[in-house]
Amino acid sequence: MKHLFIINPVAGKGHASSYIPAIHNYFKGKTDEYHIEITKNPGHARDIASWYAGKDEYRMYATGGDGTLNEVLNGMAGSKCSLGILPAGSGNDFLKSIYKGRSYDDILDKTINGIPTPIDCGVVNDRYFINIMSVGLDAEVAYYSSKINKKLHLTGMLLYLLGIAAALIKGKTKFPIKFTFNDTETIETKITLTACTNGKYYGGGFIPVPTTEYNDGILDVCFVEAKSLINILFLIPKYMKGKHTELKGVNFRKIEKMHIESENELKVNIEGELIFANILDIEIKKGFINFIIPAE
Repeated sequence: MKHLFIINPVAGKGHASSYIPAIHNYFKGKTDEYHIEITKNPGHARDIASWYAGKDEYRMYATGGDGTLNEVLNGMAGSKCSLGILPAGSGNDFLKSIYKGRSYDDILDKTINGIPTPIDCGVVNDRYFINIMSVGLDAEVAYYSSKINKKLHLTGMLLYLLGIAAALIKGKTKFPIKFTFNDTETIETKITLTACTNGKYYGGGFIPVPTTEYNDGILDVCFVEAKSLINILFLIPKYMKGKHTELKGVNFRKIEKMHIESENELKVNIEGELIFANILDIEIKKGFINFIIPAE
């Protein structure tokens, strides 16, 4: 087998780089071909993955956080390569869906010896996502969390909560949106947030759709109609635990495709990375990625 480790050296305050000696040690005395590539800037992980995917069939390990995972996914998508995660970021949210409740001890060995399994993948405006994409308040939160992280170097839930506070202070809470679900249902409304999920967790552990599964051939959508500041503050702790499903103005759809339009440019959060657009076309790619499930 051929192995490629794409390491984001700034992920997890440098934790990703700690895998390097362990990788060398694992392959000592083995005949497997392996490569370690260190990213130098945003987008580099995607370029590295694309270059290797064009050469041969590799097991690629995104070593960093969810942003690194998304870059590697987009670089190798459509190839015969398989994709795994070595967690080293602030959230590692998708790994929580596939490896819930298990220890990350020996995660390197378990992942290298894991079995590639076809799982679903989403695509929004030709960009792939394996876990989640969102617009509205939580995309604003991702934007402000990124700015805070550059100054304070925080991680996980604390960073996300500070991002929420910043977005609320800026008054970014109501967004005019036009949805079309599965080409059959159109809704024009104002929302506070919309999350389209393939994985169950994001933002360090928030659960927008508790019933989401990553291999059921559909994407799940949670959209929350525009709420006042008081109601948002009531929503957040329930949203954090997946206990918001019965609240007024909280809606769910199961989709194979979705179209979103807005007169105002939207921030779009794709697994922690931001793009900006007025029109979004989202769909599911069933069994599109061979994902390496860590061995038991």
